[in-house]
Amino acid sequence: REEYLLLSERRDSTLSTLERNKIYDNFEKYEKMKAQTYPGDFDLLDVIAHVYQILTRSPHLFSNQYMLKDVYVDEVQDLVPAQIVLFKFVCKNPNGFVFAGDTAQTIAHGVGFRFNNMKDLFYHEIVGKGIVNCSNSTAADLSKLMPSDWKLTENFRTHCGVVKLANSVVELILHFFPASIDRLPPETSCLEGPTPIFLQTGTNKRGDLLQELFLNGDGNESCEFGADQVILVRDQKTKEEVTNVSGNRALVLTVLEAKGMEFSDCLIYNFF
Repeated sequence: REEYLLLSERRDSTLSTLERNKIYDNFEKYEKMKAQTYPGDFDLLDVIAHVYQILTRSPHLFSNQYMLKDVYVDEVQDLVPAQIVLFKFVCKNPNGFVFAGDTAQTIAHGVGFRFNNMKDLFYHEIVGKGIVNCSNSTAADLSKLMPSDWKLTENFRTHCGVVKLANSVVELILHFFPASIDRLPPETSCLEGPTPIFLQTGTNKRGDLLQELFLNGDGNESCEFGADQVILVRDQKTKEEVTNVSGNRALVLTVLEAKGMEFSDCLIYNFF
């Protein structure tokens, strides 16, 4: 607990000591609940911690023939720090790591990724332990092994109309939650395109938009979405609500399910 509370004194910490105390209280309750199950429940981080302890105690389990020369990790923002640390056991080359990601796309539950934190993790765990002989290395030597970072601001996947809207959302995140994502230059796109359209129905009743899309007039006519079109919703409950009205006439996905996929047209329903 004391070690966790001391993290409040770091410059990049967004939680006070009081808040961390409450979080740790809930953590202990959670651990107690797991211990009371039979034969004992566990989660993903328990598995990661178990693997980390085994490989730390027995590094010989990975012989040189299984070692990787380079490791390339995409969508790194979806990983927790403990998962990232495990890569050091399969690659002993401190210059062989490439991590790519976007903190503004962090949507995995329980993950709050930032590249600034990633640098600390890389320095203390990947460069500072196991890979480099720290007894013969100074802090300056270790700093030379720290990876460089490139900020990629050109978006090749969508047009400027969508990019500008996305930039405005990122600006709001930085304004209200300044420590939640990395501050980067705004994205740009060389492709021209229209600004996204906002649809609003004439009444305040929920579901009216769905009724107009899929139950037109007397209900015999309806809108059908193609394979390159999707309706994006916030959670599983809303997905079921939309599916009950649309039936099989539209692909409905949560944001988490649609991550990494591309569509020509997206209808974001009742997200905010």
